[in-house]
Amino acid sequence: REQLIVQSINKIIDGLVSNHYIHYAFLKGSFANGSEDVYSNVEIYVKLRIEKEDEFFASYLQIFELYKPIIFFKQYEYSFINIVYKDYINLKVHFVDELKNVNIDNHIVKLYDPDSVLDDLYDYNLELSDYEIASVVDEMSLKCYEFHRLFLRNEYSVIMHVVSDIHRLYSMIMHYKFSKKDSMLGI
Repeated sequence: REQLIVQSINKIIDGLVSNHYIHYAFLKGSFANGSEDVYSNVEIYVKLRIEKEDEFFASYLQIFELYKPIIFFKQYEYSFINIVYKDYINLKVHFVDELKNVNIDNHIVKLYDPDSVLDDLYDYNLELSDYEIASVVDEMSLKCYEFHRLFLRNEYSVIMHVVSDIHRLYSMIMHYKFSKKDSMLGI
C-alpha cells in the first residue's frame, strides 16, 4: 500500500508541475510523520499559481486521474478536494493561501518547492494581530447566527457541520490564548 501511495503522489505532483499549476506542495498528516495505517488519508497541501487557478479548477479531475480512476470526489469550495480512488486511497488536496494560515506541526514532507519557500516554514511569527483575532470572532459569530437559523428551521442534519465549525474556531482562540508558545496556529 505504501508503494501505491508514493506512486499516486508522484503522478499527481508531476501533473500539477508540468501544467505549471503550483508554486509548492507538501505532504502533511500521518503519512508525513510515519504514523499511517491502512485507513489513513493522504493529505497534500498546494499553493496554486493565481494566474492558473481557473484553468486548474476547470480540469483538475484529469490530473488526479493520472494515478487511477476516481470513484468519488467532492470539492469543498476552494479550500480542498476529497478524492477516493478505485484502490480506495483517500486523497485530500488542501489549497494554501498563505503558510501562516496552515496549522503546521513538526512533520511535513516537501513534494515540490523550487523557490525554497518551505525552508523557513517553522520560522513564522505566530503572534496574531488584533485584526486576525477579530476575524475569527466575527466568523464564529456568523456561524452562531447560522446555527440559530438552522435550529429554528429544524434542519438538524446540517447543524452538526455548523457546530463543528464553531468548535474549531473556538478551539483556535482558546489554544492561542492558553498555549501560544507551543501552538503553531493557523488562522
